[in-house]
Amino acid sequence: MIVPWQEIEGETLNNLIKEYVISKLEDYQMDNSQMEDWITEVKRKLERGEALVEWSEANETVTIVDAKKYSY
Repeated sequence: MIVPWQEIEGETLNNLIKEYVISKLEDYQMDNSQMEDWITEVKRKLERGEALVEWSEANETVTIVDAKKYSY
């Protein structure tokens, strides 16, 4: 199920984005300023509809996914 990112509280959204960035860049060493750049980029993707927040009922997890996953 898609969750509107605008309905997620700011700090919660930032934490979700941080988890997403870390999972995508596990082997990449970054400092705090680079993390902020990545967070900004992911927020832009959410705003443009290129990324979505997905709730998995089966796993009871929330994650960010590429919007292409839902395009046909």
